[in-house]
Amino acid sequence: IKKPVITKRTVNRYLSGLGAFCKWLVNSGYISSSPVSDMHLSVSKKSSKMPFTVAKMNKLFSEAPLFRGCLSDDKIGNPGNVQIRDHRFWEPLVMLFSGCRPAEIAQLAVSDVRQEHGVWIMHVVETEDDDDEFEKSVKTAGSRRIVPVHSELIKLGFIDFCKQQADRGETRIFPEAKRNARGQLAAQF
Repeated sequence: IKKPVITKRTVNRYLSGLGAFCKWLVNSGYISSSPVSDMHLSVSKKSSKMPFTVAKMNKLFSEAPLFRGCLSDDKIGNPGNVQIRDHRFWEPLVMLFSGCRPAEIAQLAVSDVRQEHGVWIMHVVETEDDDDEFEKSVKTAGSRRIVPVHSELIKLGFIDFCKQQADRGETRIFPEAKRNARGQLAAQF
């Protein structure tokens, strides 16, 4: 079984914190030298994640069976006549037209998508909930924001989809999103 791992940057952040504590131990006379001084992992400055080109994005959204029509609900990679209109369809489109992170979209409550002053918006917020499954978080305090729903999403039926979720009694727009072992929402999306 493959275990989740932390990134080199996270390891370095932990080592930095431990290093500060060890420095205090040295300065207070508890130890003679820090066991973690000059200890860090090399982190490449170049990102291995290359952004999609416009041509690749156009190809993905115009040719992928998920967006044109699939063979069946469980064969979304094969062309056919079945229209998929669940989280698998909406999550990438909302990411494309909003710039929101996958977890921010996956945690949206039905009440977070609403009309204010005649404009449809998505309210990206964090909340604490007794039920961890419904607790919402954002990456940084500056990530709390109001994002207008793009006119293309409205044309494609995203608002209607949100209303259908509310009519079904769902509290979240994408109730299929579950947390993984590390507590991340939408990792499987």
